[in-house]
Amino acid sequence: MPSNQTPNYKLNQWSKSDRVQMEDFNADNAKIDAAIKAEATARASAVSTLNNKIAKCGNCKIVYQTYVGDGTYGPDHPKVFTFPSKPLLLILATDKSVAVTTYGSKEFNKIDNASLWTYSITWGQNSFTMMSVNSAGYQYNQLNIQYTVIAFLATD
Repeated sequence: MPSNQTPNYKLNQWSKSDRVQMEDFNADNAKIDAAIKAEATARASAVSTLNNKIAKCGNCKIVYQTYVGDGTYGPDHPKVFTFPSKPLLLILATDKSVAVTTYGSKEFNKIDNASLWTYSITWGQNSFTMMSVNSAGYQYNQLNIQYTVIAFLATD
């Protein structure tokens, strides 16, 4: 019979003078087996819960690209972005400003030095078109300026 046990799982520990018996080893193996099973069950449950939560979040693909403005603007020169699938969220940025819009919105909001400007936009199945009558800068198409486009696309 063992004279001591481990603090966490109460597994047997023997001193030199203790008599070692098969039943003690079998009891320890049963405790270890139960602990491993409980851990595996808890992990499987956590993974299942996480997978269910992820499935409810929806899926999207993120596309990143850059372009250099050509200086054109207005109804005869709209800025058109085409993607492999439907854009859900579009972010345009320069080193000085950021503009954001979501699918279906009729306005494109540019945040620049605490100002908020509105643009005319239209959505296609896989595209986004922006137009401003004010200037190429307002249309995110100023000559020789580099622009960054980040689009979140539907995958379903």
